[in-house]
Amino acid sequence: VTIFDGATLLDTTTITFGGVNAWTTVTLTAAGGFDRITWEGLGTAFHPFGVDDLTFDGVVPVELSRFTVE
Repeated sequence: VTIFDGATLLDTTTITFGGVNAWTTVTLTAAGGFDRITWEGLGTAFHPFGVDDLTFDGVVPVELSRFTVE
C-alpha cells in the first residue's frame, strides 16, 4: 500500500495478511495530507482479501472529488 500527494510518494508499507476472517491493521503516515492510495497484490494461486473500515485520522482530503483508492 502506498500513499501519494500528487506525484510525491509519502509512505509505503508491505502487508502480509493472516488467515480468512483475520483482521490486519495497517497504518500509513502523511503529516501534510495525501490524495491517492494505491494497492498492489502479489502471490500465486487464490489469495483474496477485502478492505473494510478505512479511517483517516485527522487528515481529510481537501477535495474529495480528486481522492481515489486504486
